[in-house]
Amino acid sequence: MKIEYLIEDILRLLSFVIIVAFLLFDPLGIIPAQVIAQQADASATQDNDTYQSIINLLVMIFILSVLIEVALAVLFQWRVFLRFAHGRGWKVPIAFVVSLAIVIAHEIDLPGDVVAAFGVTTGAGKGVGYVIGAFIIAGGSSSVNAVFAKLGWRNPLAQNEKAKQERQRTKPATDSS
Repeated sequence: MKIEYLIEDILRLLSFVIIVAFLLFDPLGIIPAQVIAQQADASATQDNDTYQSIINLLVMIFILSVLIEVALAVLFQWRVFLRFAHGRGWKVPIAFVVSLAIVIAHEIDLPGDVVAAFGVTTGAGKGVGYVIGAFIIAGGSSSVNAVFAKLGWRNPLAQNEKAKQERQRTKPATDSS
């Protein structure tokens, strides 16, 4: 195995781990789910504050979707992933699990926060809200990938070709004699 491939694999894996760790532990405080919920509870009777809370939630969903898409692109373009998992249905479950981990780590209950923004209190558990929120963010990540592909920033055909080449490299040579 060439050393360049090994270095590339290590850098991709390290980049993925750093980005996911950053999203999970949020050292800069860029994921303000509790702040948004508190804003919604404090002034849900005023329309401007209600809509501002909803806009804040939508912006947070968009930012998380973009960050997760960028993080997962590192993993999904990794040579090992292309060789063994590309085109086999692993992208969606991986995106969901990463999104769910981030939602749980930051206690982001998107449906609960939206309902709270309108001044309605519910006794619903956060577990369902976490799962729905993870689906929303993972779906947003998929949509961001589609937008990137349409803008020409991502080339799915090139990625399919690269995956095909990686799989060819692992097939044993057949003796034709």
